[in-house]
Amino acid sequence: MITPELEKLILSGNASYNTFVIGGSDKSILNVSNNRFIVITDITYFHQVNLPEETDNLIEYRDLNFLLKDRLNTQLRIFSKKSNNLFLFRNMLNIERYSNSGPLLFYVTDNGQTHLSTYLVHDQDVSFSFCSAGDQVTVVNGFSPAESIGFAPPFDFGLQGQPGALIVPQVTKFNLSNTRCVPAGNKYKVPLVTQSFEFMTDFNAGNKLQNLDNASAYPIVLVGYVEINGSPTNIGATL
Repeated sequence: MITPELEKLILSGNASYNTFVIGGSDKSILNVSNNRFIVITDITYFHQVNLPEETDNLIEYRDLNFLLKDRLNTQLRIFSKKSNNLFLFRNMLNIERYSNSGPLLFYVTDNGQTHLSTYLVHDQDVSFSFCSAGDQVTVVNGFSPAESIGFAPPFDFGLQGQPGALIVPQVTKFNLSNTRCVPAGNKYKVPLVTQSFEFMTDFNAGNKLQNLDNASAYPIVLVGYVEINGSPTNIGATL
């Protein structure tokens, strides 16, 4: 979303609104010129089915869950040396019966898009990286640590040592990769640091997007951003 302050910079000639299309690959890079910085104001993610073209999106019933379970969720990380943001999208799909006779066949097609208004500031080149996120399997269960944040049931799941506290998954993993998931605010202490983890999947060879030669399979995201003359430090409080 373009704020009134950004609009003033655009109308005064000190900034310009631009668009950038990412997709068709696991990774895209937006270059930021010297003596410039950008504010990403809009992201529109188009849902994708990520199936091979030769199937014509026609799937047998026995293969439906197997093919889709690792393709329902797509993770997008947007980062530069200045900032880092993670987004997770659940793809909206249409699944329709192909015929009422013969083998159970279904057409699987993508449907719709998700629009996000953002305010992501970057003063260096920006990376947009995609990967798939599949099923998760609980590997560790336990109470939220006593030094973390939580309240006793029925308001919350409670903390270690609280009467009536409930066990929650502390670490999960996708079947394609290791994943750190702390849905109840758990924290793990390491020397001199208290570390928290968000729900995410690692970027590795196992969860790279597939079938990028298929027009309905590769990701498409429209990015709107404002390019501003100068640097965030000399703009000061005008933003």
